[in-house]
Amino acid sequence: MNYILTELKQSEPWLYNYHSKMLQMVSTQLEGAEKSLIEKSKKGHKTGQLRFARYNEFRTFTYNQSGFKLNNNKLFLSKIGNIRIKKHRDTPEIIKQVIVTKTRSCKWYACLTCELKMNLPKINFTKAVGIDVGIKSFAYDSDNHSTPNPLNLKKMLKPLIRIQRKVSKCVKNSNNRIKHIKRLQRIHEKITNKRNDFQHKLSSIYANHYDVIFVEDL
Repeated sequence: MNYILTELKQSEPWLYNYHSKMLQMVSTQLEGAEKSLIEKSKKGHKTGQLRFARYNEFRTFTYNQSGFKLNNNKLFLSKIGNIRIKKHRDTPEIIKQVIVTKTRSCKWYACLTCELKMNLPKINFTKAVGIDVGIKSFAYDSDNHSTPNPLNLKKMLKPLIRIQRKVSKCVKNSNNRIKHIKRLQRIHEKITNKRNDFQHKLSSIYANHYDVIFVEDL
């Protein structure tokens, strides 16, 4: 497929507006998805065919090996230019890949894949814990700690129901409907962010206090 790209550029000049590595990563992702379907079908799983990604569904592009450079609070992307970013942490010098993603609420994120040189600490198997998924509480562990469920969806049901009613009353493909859909997507993104924040904080507590963690396989 990468060889076909060179022919496509001659017939479709607009492809020259995009970095070559970014275009090659699309074919690499397509090849990986096709291989995973073949492997699943060999193991006896029922698999369908790959679906065509619509314009509004394809919200990620990747720069691999080249075409990017990070300089303080600016990220340079080839064929795009310098972009001011907010760094969440210090990044190492060796950056292998940059994945740029646009969320449904029109926010942009850049995920950097870096090469780290570090020595792993020795594991002390005496500091171990087992975690069980709860029904009333979020989780229980073998040290008799119970984590209550934050109920993020239940707390956001009122604004969620209100905006869903507005979306259902709007005329399809109207500007007003598009505006309300974006508000709906922001609420869903807020719920997702709350869930991820809670899970990451809880997992970091266990990772900092224990060396070995056992989790049930449902």
